Amino acid sequence: MPPVVAVQMGHELKAHAPAHALTLFAGLEGRRGTAACYANAIEAWTQLTKVRGPERVTWQTASDAITRLLADMHAAGVELSADTYVSYACALLSAGQSTEAFALLDDVLAAGHHQLDAPAFTRLLGACSSSAEANDVNGVLQRMEAAGVPPNEFTLGALVKSRLATPSATSADVLALARSTGVRLNTVLFNMIIDASLRAGDIAGAVHQLHEMKKEGVAPDAVTLRLLVNGATRQACPSMATQFLMYVSPRVCTRACTTPRVPSHACAC
Repeated sequence: MPPVVAVQMGHELKAHAPAHALTLFAGLEGRRGTAACYANAIEAWTQLTKVRGPERVTWQTASDAITRLLADMHAAGVELSADTYVSYACALLSAGQSTEAFALLDDVLAAGHHQLDAPAFTRLLGACSSSAEANDVNGVLQRMEAAGVPPNEFTLGALVKSRLATPSATSADVLALARSTGVRLNTVLFNMIIDASLRAGDIAGAVHQLHEMKKEGVAPDAVTLRLLVNGATRQACPSMATQFLMYVSPRVCTRACTTPRVPSHACAC
């Protein structure tokens, strides 16, 4: 298949017409194609599981087709890029197909042809936020550690977001998991945890995060203030909203306090 066809397939995918993209790929089976052609076809099949209407296919159908593509690709001696494998694994994780996703990753890592880096694992962790499965998060972390890839602040952000998406997550558990990575926590990450606590109606958990921020030497910002005040207001707790306002923004404090105290865990309303 000439490169121009692979380019056209990419245009079709961007135009949200994966079925049309696949028609361009129809004659490839049994012939030597480029890695870009195979990558685009795999992407087309994953997109077909998301579209609305008669073009939509089940994950089983897409998975079977992609398995045939991979077999054909290996027989033709074509090697996909690590990015393509990661994209497919992310699609599987997002669809709740974690067994297939981790089998694919294990095969790629065992083959030794590709080294997955921190950005790749960050994408995989991000995909776990769609599946909302704690085991998926743990599975990615285990493979990241086995590959000897140290986390960075972007990985940590994806980790916190994906872990917060799991139903059993608590703010304390997420904070402990974040600390275990060894990456220094920042205001953005604390804001994510505070927001999740408040959305769950856990004001005490949000206050606990303020204490933890102080222990870490991390300063709250305007986003922290907005989250806290809005959260307390939703819980019909004006006194707590006032405490948050006085703590995060000392300039509005009517008392001459130079070191505002962290609000108490209890609502006085």
